[in-house]
Amino acid sequence: MQWWEVNRYLAGIHRRHRTAWENTRALQWFLARMFGDSKKNNIPSSPQDFYKFAWEEDQTSLPTITEQDPQDLQDLMANYKW
Repeated sequence: MQWWEVNRYLAGIHRRHRTAWENTRALQWFLARMFGDSKKNNIPSSPQDFYKFAWEEDQTSLPTITEQDPQDLQDLMANYKW
């Protein structure tokens, strides 16, 4: 494995375990609803409100690609010394 493949490898591991994490969150939410103090009414109404994962966060803060970015990358690769 090359060093540049590590990020994709880790992303694949996280994606593979995402279902297990979501199942665990749903189970914990269910148990909190079942055995929690309903008189205080402080238990969230859905598992997503109970705990948010990083992949569920707002995606609007991601960087956007402008019209000039592809040209800048091509210029950078053209000037790169192989």
